[in-house]
Amino acid sequence: MSYINPSKSIIGPINDHFGHQLRRFSITGFFFPDFVIDAKMFDKCRHLTHLSVPQIIRHYARNVIINSFFTDIDKHLPKLQELYLIEIRVSGVDAIRPLTRCPHLQRLYFYCTHGFDQKAIDDMRPDFLALKTAVYHENNSITDTMQCVGDVYRIGVGIADTTGPAAEINLMGYAKSGQESAGIHFRTYSRAVIIEDSKG
Repeated sequence: MSYINPSKSIIGPINDHFGHQLRRFSITGFFFPDFVIDAKMFDKCRHLTHLSVPQIIRHYARNVIINSFFTDIDKHLPKLQELYLIEIRVSGVDAIRPLTRCPHLQRLYFYCTHGFDQKAIDDMRPDFLALKTAVYHENNSITDTMQCVGDVYRIGVGIADTTGPAAEINLMGYAKSGQESAGIHFRTYSRAVIIEDSKG
């Protein structure tokens, strides 16, 4: 039995023929040991803002070192704003340092990573140009750690009117046949949390 190399047979043609118009790109699947992915594969996706690689090395490729994924990522994906990676294995935190050069990168999501930890991400935060959120999910952990970086957010608490539109009621037995009435007997409210973003 022979297998196709998805990097050459799938990602390559997408990059070559559709890369110039892609804004979001998500890759899923169970890849094989010879599957190697790097940012250069997306060098024609100059307008790509969101890249999701949720199963970059699963099962067969669990021990693959993929430092090359981050090499020159700022040059190949100059407009990248959001990056989601799962099951990545790198030789150390320096391998992901090229991410700090991405001028528009605002959100990072790492899940089950090998080669760096949350502290490494925290130490790198001042070096990022536009990063607002980094989520690092520990291997075998059930909780996410979210770091909001750089921007100041104001949070307010209030109430929201959740009553909805007035309903029509058929007045059976109390008026002429077919007569209806509409109105609101009482209003319902819920607690509202208002978060002001960095733009106000």
